Amino acid sequence: MIGCSGITRRTATRRSLAAALLRNRHRGNQIGCADPLIQQWLPQPYARQDSADWCAKISRSLRETGDGIHFAIVDANTDRLLGTVGLKTDGRGLVSEIGYPVAPGLADEATRTIGRGSGPGLGSAGMTTLGVVFRPQNPPERLRSVARAADEAGLEELWLWEDCFLESGIATAAAALAWTDRLAVGIGLLPVPFRNVAVLGMEAATLHRLFPDRVRLTLGHGVQDWMGQVGARVGSPLTLLREHIEALKALLAGETVTVSGRYVRLDKVKLDYPPTGATRIYAGATGPKTRALACEVADGILLTAGTPPEEVAAVRHTAKAITVYVHAATGPDAAARMARELEFWGESDKSDTAALGGAADIAAVVNRYKDAGADAVILQPTADEPDLEGFARFTAQEVRALVQ
Repeated sequence: MIGCSGITRRTATRRSLAAALLRNRHRGNQIGCADPLIQQWLPQPYARQDSADWCAKISRSLRETGDGIHFAIVDANTDRLLGTVGLKTDGRGLVSEIGYPVAPGLADEATRTIGRGSGPGLGSAGMTTLGVVFRPQNPPERLRSVARAADEAGLEELWLWEDCFLESGIATAAAALAWTDRLAVGIGLLPVPFRNVAVLGMEAATLHRLFPDRVRLTLGHGVQDWMGQVGARVGSPLTLLREHIEALKALLAGETVTVSGRYVRLDKVKLDYPPTGATRIYAGATGPKTRALACEVADGILLTAGTPPEEVAAVRHTAKAITVYVHAATGPDAAARMARELEFWGESDKSDTAALGGAADIAAVVNRYKDAGADAVILQPTADEPDLEGFARFTAQEVRALVQ
């Protein structure tokens, strides 16, 4: 059960449907179907019995045959049925459809609750987000064709890095979002020593307003040697990360922020154009202290490639959401490329955390992470991946269909 602005999302189990009928809550579904755009797909007139049949028979049949997942949208305070939301996926056609016959004024909120932008919501319903990393070892001019290929293939997320001294995370994210129509773009991660939190707040808010529900931002310590190179290394990276995340979340929520911390100092700072919808700020973490901090103050945690599924499971009970990178390679030379990749990262002993081979082999690894509790699994290609566009298409079209 997930609450969202007074709205509750409930899986439409047989018990909840029966309870809804017993309390005549199918009336709420009938009201929800009053929208003129929805009316064109329904029997005319859409009567009380039509609504009752949907709640009692049709949605149950779709669920049991695997043709759809259906939810009840219920007022968290009054328990009144406000409508329903249906998610239907055609695995062969690689098309997903969301229908939302809900009470007037609640359609946007309902789709934000269970739609593609709600990673944790979908994860709890049994669906895991799948994505790919565009590594900054590739020149920036390669990004456009990769982003477009990912978008056209139906890939859910494309993730970018801000590694020193390669490419800007904010600039590449803005470009990738502008070049695509539905692809969500993540940055994992932005080193907090690099930026004043007010500047990052302005950048983040601008992206969220230009591309609603398509931005995924992750903050982190940054590589300490790199931070030292630019004179930004701090005595307590944990303190800085905590102060930065807390201040950024407050700014993005539209608050006037005054804070005098060890590193973050703001005096009555308020964004003129904060995001109009909900935002999520993730934290990247490797060590136990940073993982604990991420679970405490961030809206989700980003785990690096090479993280075993057991460690994903270990943070599941405290993390609000989990995204994990997974080493991946396909093609005739995949094994050799992966061996070089793991050696580079000093992870030759972690070959069991890598996804290697054809679509079924890679999907099997993704499903291991899904079963461990990951809400999103992002495939990280090798640095020498010869066909980035093809890798994005392969992930979206072949691996996606085999992920539970």
